[in-house]
Amino acid sequence: MSRSEAVGIAVVGAGGWGKNHVRNYAAIPDPDLRYICDRQEGIRESMAALYPSADVVCGLQVVRALEGGSVSLAQGGARIELRGGR
Repeated sequence: MSRSEAVGIAVVGAGGWGKNHVRNYAAIPDPDLRYICDRQEGIRESMAALYPSADVVCGLQVVRALEGGSVSLAQGGARIELRGGR
């Protein structure tokens, strides 16, 4: 299956558990890891060096670009944020 035929994947949140999502998607031929999104510049730099075939970005605008792809959400502080910081 060519890259254009494979299901595109975007991983949102590449620190903590997210780096495991990225590693696992990159290790299998299909689906195709196309985007890695993270707010932290250091994490983006690290991911870009490790996975040069993926576009590493800060914003979520890439979700619209997937057209039929999937998004893997690996946001670490969601539970704390949902509880209002408590």
